[in-house]
Amino acid sequence: MKAAPEVSWRLEDGAGGADIDAALAPRFATEWREPAVTARVCYDDADATLWHAGCVLFGSDPGGLCLLRDGEPVAESPPPAGERLFWWDVPEGALRAALRPLVGVRALLPVATHEVSRHELLLQNQDRKTVVRGSLTRSVVDGQCLQYLTLTPMRGYDDEFESASRGVRQLVHALADVDLQTLLAGHRIAAFAAARVAPMPIADGMPTEQAVRAMAHVMLEQAQRHVDGVVRDIDTEFLHAYRVSLRKARSLVSLMKKSLPEAALDTLKPRLSRMAGTTNALRDLDVYLLAHHEYAALLPAGFAPGMDELTALVRARRAQAHAQVAAYFASPAYRDDVDACLAELALPPVLATPMAARPVLGVVKRQVLRRYAAIEALAAAINPESADDDVHALRIEFKKLRYLIEFFIDLLPKKRSMKVVADFKKIQGVLGAFNDLSVQIDFLEGFQDPRRGAMTQALGGLTAILHMKKTDVRARIGDALAAYFTENRAIEFGLLFGARQRDKRGTVQ
Repeated sequence: MKAAPEVSWRLEDGAGGADIDAALAPRFATEWREPAVTARVCYDDADATLWHAGCVLFGSDPGGLCLLRDGEPVAESPPPAGERLFWWDVPEGALRAALRPLVGVRALLPVATHEVSRHELLLQNQDRKTVVRGSLTRSVVDGQCLQYLTLTPMRGYDDEFESASRGVRQLVHALADVDLQTLLAGHRIAAFAAARVAPMPIADGMPTEQAVRAMAHVMLEQAQRHVDGVVRDIDTEFLHAYRVSLRKARSLVSLMKKSLPEAALDTLKPRLSRMAGTTNALRDLDVYLLAHHEYAALLPAGFAPGMDELTALVRARRAQAHAQVAAYFASPAYRDDVDACLAELALPPVLATPMAARPVLGVVKRQVLRRYAAIEALAAAINPESADDDVHALRIEFKKLRYLIEFFIDLLPKKRSMKVVADFKKIQGVLGAFNDLSVQIDFLEGFQDPRRGAMTQALGGLTAILHMKKTDVRARIGDALAAYFTENRAIEFGLLFGARQRDKRGTVQ
């Protein structure tokens, strides 16, 4: 006869080994073995990326780092050298390869110290024969102790196993697997509950001004959540996320400016611009440092000393730029900008313009169609002789239109709208690559210094290669635009965002 599978439960709070002994007496004698104790430090990034991917990364001494996915070990590595950890700090091997696509440029930080003790339990019958095995697992995080009882049947003693299971029922609740992920989940660790992007607080019939105020308020609050990470310089993604949230708030205000009163625009536009612009230099330096290994690989080995000198100079300037940004975030001026914007956005709508009072969904659809027509016209004017600024202007308009759809995607047919956004991202990939190369070339040229011979030579070689890459990307833009703007595309937009209608003067409604 096949033995029943083992069963685990979580003990009621306050229950312990003595309660188990009492619940099993007098049918069973209990024998407890000395516990095996394991201490681990769990790591994750600020978004709990590993946890939400079904993974746990932990380090133990002397075991080193181990990554579990769905309870199964994926890879191991020697122990980490410091408290903050990036994938590139892990030695070459399976763990490094597994972490890289999961966390990207995010830092992995200790999020919990987890101690587990496992007490082996033997249940013996009146003949002192072991008939059921078990264990009591104690899981401790931040002083919170959770306990799990496991009973394992032995072949031929199924009745004893059932009797023991009935005996402890009053002490337990909730069946549980006693694996590491289940133990950690039971503690509800705050770092694993990283905030996900919540739906915007809008409805299709809401007046446009009310919707814009509510959405921009959320975006500005989201930006503030990243400030501490920027100041502590945990990783570059905090600054990037801060800037993205602010850029979205600025875009929303700009796109829907006719729904807001002039007083609101006078408050919001300069302050949001200042809050973003103060971080520009730091972000440019970060972008170079994130790519410096890739840049170095583009050049022959003889340029390595010059590239090392350039990278050292960029790091020094970055330290200065970070200090300036941190000082700004700690300043009364920054706090005043944030408070003024949040206060303005929290005001009730005044409905001072025709657009302000219209239901937001109708306004959004009309805006999308108008902007699509404008982008179509801009794209038609792009040719091989077009100035770089014209290409950059087209990229910005694409981004604004994509944002407009993304902002209100919960009000739109979601599946079809997401397809539109995905297609936008493809063509933005080409336009964005062109812009990134332009920005990096300008950035690098700002480091030219005839007194630094090796660095100047490396800069010359690198910028030459980037110019060639830029020329290659520029040649692909015309084909990408021709492939995107088709008759079917125009029909798709018309169907998704409402057929174009014109009034007696021919104005699109």
